[in-house]
Amino acid sequence: MIEVVLILSMILQKYRVSLTNRNAPEPVAHLTVRSKNGVFLRLDSL
Repeated sequence: MIEVVLILSMILQKYRVSLTNRNAPEPVAHLTVRSKNGVFLRLDSL
């Protein structure tokens, strides 16, 4: 799990992350809250 945090921190240092114009995420209850159809993000270079 630490690897995911490290990779995410590296991405966030180099890119601006924003939601795309697709449908808004719809939460679905499981053991954790997830998006029904995923979350679509756009990465822009800083």
